[in-house]
Amino acid sequence: MYCLHCGGCCKTMSPKSGPFPCPDLIRVQGLYFCRCYERRPDICRNFYFDDLLFCPYGLNQLQLDYPADEAVLWERVERGRQILARLHETRKARENQIQNT
Repeated sequence: MYCLHCGGCCKTMSPKSGPFPCPDLIRVQGLYFCRCYERRPDICRNFYFDDLLFCPYGLNQLQLDYPADEAVLWERVERGRQILARLHETRKARENQIQNT
């Protein structure tokens, strides 16, 4: 299942959400990402639907439909991948800079 980076589940279902969105939720260029994805809570880790291609929560939040909006959905997934790659590169560069000082 592909995440559409709508932030909907993080805003409402994360055990860290309390009355507010999860504090680890960050917004980058209009898409949402988890700041601690590798250490995310089990409820977040287990939010998955084996038989679906795109997250149903995201489809609903974004008011998109599969297969009618397939091109838009894939574009959003790819944009999310590109942003994640840049975020990881930035984090690695910072970690290397800290190690070298």
